[in-house]
Amino acid sequence: MNEQQSMQVTHEWHIGRIVTLVALVSGLIVGSFAVFTSQELRSRATLSVSTPSPLVEIKPSPPIDLEAPYIRLVTNKQSYSKNDRVIVDIFVDTGNQPVMETDVVIVYDEKSLTLDESSVQNAPVFKSVQSDFSTKDQVKLSFFVTPSVGHKPIKTEGEVKIGSIVFDVLTVDKVEVSLVLKNVKEGSSLIIFTEERIESPLNVLQSMAGVTLFLNQ
Repeated sequence: MNEQQSMQVTHEWHIGRIVTLVALVSGLIVGSFAVFTSQELRSRATLSVSTPSPLVEIKPSPPIDLEAPYIRLVTNKQSYSKNDRVIVDIFVDTGNQPVMETDVVIVYDEKSLTLDESSVQNAPVFKSVQSDFSTKDQVKLSFFVTPSVGHKPIKTEGEVKIGSIVFDVLTVDKVEVSLVLKNVKEGSSLIIFTEERIESPLNVLQSMAGVTLFLNQ
């Protein structure tokens, strides 16, 4: 009788231990699943509310009405108020032709805008840039590479930003101000690449576009 009772107690103790172990394992599995689910939800939430860095440049859609090779000006908005700064970006599409220089001639109304001459920026496309502010109401920016020192030609399949310049809004007397590219002698151009400088370089520029700024009243 005592031996049967001892065997029964031992059997019950093993069952209890097994039940406890099963409960512990189940708890660990459920806990791990809950932690993983929580982390995944937080990750998805973070991705859904992320915002672009202010350092990331949002490239504008290329135009459909310009024939390459072309030069065009781009601003991040059209409407401005007095004392606003107007950043004008310069985009070029060489039409897959190799060029070594582009001259961008911008004319503007000095009664409505003032040019920040120190604001000229060169993007990492052409090696150098020179500015000419000698003509009233006009600025000439020359972006170029130098073949004699081993610089390679600039050739694009689509447009790229080559630089920028900044204007300040002086007045709101005029509703509309146009920044245009002046296609005249000594005006805007895209010069075909040659190993040596020649007297009459070939200008392959086919089209160009400025921007229109609306000044708030």
